[in-house]
Amino acid sequence: MKFVLIVLSLILISNKALSQKCTYEANVDYFGNDLFKTPTFVSSLEFCCSFCEAVSECGAWTFLPSTGACWLKSKVGTKQASNGRSSGLRQSVLSTATASTTLTTIATTTATAAPTTTKQSICAIEFDTNYPGNDLKGVGSVKSPGDCCNLCGSTTGCAAWSYYTEYQYCYLKNSYSNTGKEVYGGMISGLVSK
Repeated sequence: MKFVLIVLSLILISNKALSQKCTYEANVDYFGNDLFKTPTFVSSLEFCCSFCEAVSECGAWTFLPSTGACWLKSKVGTKQASNGRSSGLRQSVLSTATASTTLTTIATTTATAAPTTTKQSICAIEFDTNYPGNDLKGVGSVKSPGDCCNLCGSTTGCAAWSYYTEYQYCYLKNSYSNTGKEVYGGMISGLVSK
C-alpha cells in the first residue's frame, strides 16, 4: 500500500511545477523515524521537500544531494550534524518549529534529472553492487544515482541501471538477474518500479 502511495505521490508532484518554498537546515540529519526502509531517489532537495508535502504521514525529511536519497520521516527525531545532508519539516507543520531552530529558505524550481529527462522514477537500490551485462547504453555526466534512476525510468526498454559514482557514468540495462549481480565498490545499482 505504501508503494502505491509513493508512486501516486511522485506522479502528482512531477505533473505540477514545484513552486513552493522549502525551508531546511543545512548539514543536519533528522535521524530515525523513517517512513520507509529505503530512501526514494529524487533529483533535488526541492523535490524531496514537495514529496514530503504530498505524503500525509510525512512530518519531516532528510536529503543527501550526492546520491539523491530522500528519506521521509514521521517526525523530526534526533538532530545530528551530518555534512552534505539537508533536513526540513513538512511545510504545513512548519509553524510548530521551535524559535531556537535556525532554518534556511530557498526558492524551488521545476525538478530536473539527467540532461535528457524530467521524469521522476522510483528505484530499489543496492550500494557497492554492479549489474553486469544487458547494457542498453551508457550515459556520461549523470550527476547522481537518482538521476540515473530517472533516466532509466524514462528510457524505453530500461529495467535496471548501474551508476559508477567516481566517473558519474550511468549504465542503462534492458534486464536484471539477481544471480548475476556482483560486489563492486563505488557502484550503485537499481531496479526501476514502473
